[in-house]
Amino acid sequence: MDYESLIAWLVIFIGGIAGWVKFIWERISIIPKIKGQIINVIISIGKPRDPRDQSRVLTFFHVYLYFTNTRRSKVHILDYELEVDTGNGYERMKRGYGAQYSQATMDFEDKQGVKYEISDYPQKVLYVQTNPIEYGIPLHGFVLFASEKPKSKFNNVKRYKVTCVDAFKRRHKITSSPDKFPPFLQFQDLAGIKRITPDK
Repeated sequence: MDYESLIAWLVIFIGGIAGWVKFIWERISIIPKIKGQIINVIISIGKPRDPRDQSRVLTFFHVYLYFTNTRRSKVHILDYELEVDTGNGYERMKRGYGAQYSQATMDFEDKQGVKYEISDYPQKVLYVQTNPIEYGIPLHGFVLFASEKPKSKFNNVKRYKVTCVDAFKRRHKITSSPDKFPPFLQFQDLAGIKRITPDK
């Protein structure tokens, strides 16, 4: 085989590989990929709206998520899952529903006893927002979960793992620990949280 024939075959070979690489990349790039972070988690106690048992008290997890789609194709999130690790491995929490029908303002207290309020809480629930997740456009808000264990069992959470399940049943995982959360002031700005307790 002469030099020119070799070059010609190499050009054809490389062109064929490039075509396959492009084809594979295009197939991969249309698959949505969710990337984001857990901004904060508010842990509170309350009673579910269960007329059959008015004595039930649950521990609620108000998880504030911030995420976007790193791929060009749009996708809808169908459901969310939460796992909490208190030092003995992950434990799945129950999904909370109906948060969009709760009272307009939600109050909570931090570990130092400082009180805050979140106005328009029902409008800040993620599954109320019906827009698809698009490339580079952030989506953020609360997702509610619950546990029948007392709140004291969750005083020292090591890690949180949130799984976003999209309309195609693909699972996108977001993991974080409380010490990796962004500054609380950023959480206040994103979620519209107002401090009630006066500064000393």
